Amino acid sequence: MSDIFINYRSRDAKYGAVATYELLAARFGADRVFLDNQSIILGTGYPAQLRLALESMRVLLVLIGPRWLVPDATDQQRLPIERDDDWVRYEIRRVLARGTSIVPVLLDGASLSAASRLPADVRKLVHYQAAEIRHRSLGRDVAPGRRPRTTGVDRAASGERRLAAASGAVAAPAASPGGAHLRGARRRRCRTG
Repeated sequence: MSDIFINYRSRDAKYGAVATYELLAARFGADRVFLDNQSIILGTGYPAQLRLALESMRVLLVLIGPRWLVPDATDQQRLPIERDDDWVRYEIRRVLARGTSIVPVLLDGASLSAASRLPADVRKLVHYQAAEIRHRSLGRDVAPGRRPRTTGVDRAASGERRLAAASGAVAAPAASPGGAHLRGARRRRCRTG
């Protein structure tokens, strides 16, 4: 089964989802990347295929565009993620329960909103390190071998760790492979509030 599962909301990131799939499939192979409309065989029941892919994948990419938390056209009082039958919510909830890696991918300036706007069962999503990708710098943001750009807070903390390690105060932490699936994407801390 696939190692990378792409989670997205159709009305928010359908083009971003296909672009992500194409880039990752070219790099890792199509059999290692799961995107519903590319990976499920025609005539196959999608709920069972989604569940099977969720149980075998190693990292969930949650694509979050500017309309990810916009109210549903049919019910202006509720967000789609508040519905019990929302597949985006189900996929995130299942991966959180499994304890598998999650990378929120913020598209074109989108932000992961305050935890209070999310249902309790997916609220922990805001605590995961996020990558930023913009359409105007897509090639640079996802270029193989590029180190992720970090926020000023991340750079300051990294500098403090290097300074402390150089002075012998503490051992330098081992390099983290985090973000290897989107090497080069800008990294951004998701904060609540």
